[in-house]
Amino acid sequence: MEKIINLLNKRGFKAKYFLDKKSLSRYLAESLGSKKIGIGGSMSVKELNIVEELKERNTVLWHWLDDSLDSVKDAEVYLSGVNALSKTGEIVNIDRIGNRLSMMCYGPEKLILIVGKNKITKNLEEAIYRAKNIAAPLNAKRLNKKVPCVELESCVDCNSSERICSGLLILMRPMENMEVEVLIVDEKLGF
Repeated sequence: MEKIINLLNKRGFKAKYFLDKKSLSRYLAESLGSKKIGIGGSMSVKELNIVEELKERNTVLWHWLDDSLDSVKDAEVYLSGVNALSKTGEIVNIDRIGNRLSMMCYGPEKLILIVGKNKITKNLEEAIYRAKNIAAPLNAKRLNKKVPCVELESCVDCNSSERICSGLLILMRPMENMEVEVLIVDEKLGF
């Protein structure tokens, strides 16, 4: 884990490692205060059970709470999970609408990406495979989408209108003028 933390830091990310979800949640609660926080459609963030605590000291904008994808555009800090992180330092995400991907590229002062150990892959090729064939089918199933990957449990590059993988983003470094923290936890988290 030390190698991947060092590699991410060399690439300009601010990477940190946590032994468990509790210590990661405590870090987030203590380091974010009086901010406008946007949250992507992230099972990893949901599984941290941190939203109510964040709402005590921050304004939290999450379309799962207020049913508005547009509300997060004004966030100072954007909090999201990832679909995969390669040991070679690339961060991979797939999105249907583009709300998460756009916020990861342009917008907030600070981006915080949560990574469970189950998201770490050997290389970029495996990271893309994981995003398309593990994360996307599980998310499509969770969202009750009628797409082939739900039944087949792998991507067939379908052309369905309910497809949840319209865009793929690979972050190799933080985007210019954006601070990016990558918080890795030594527990399974999200899809």
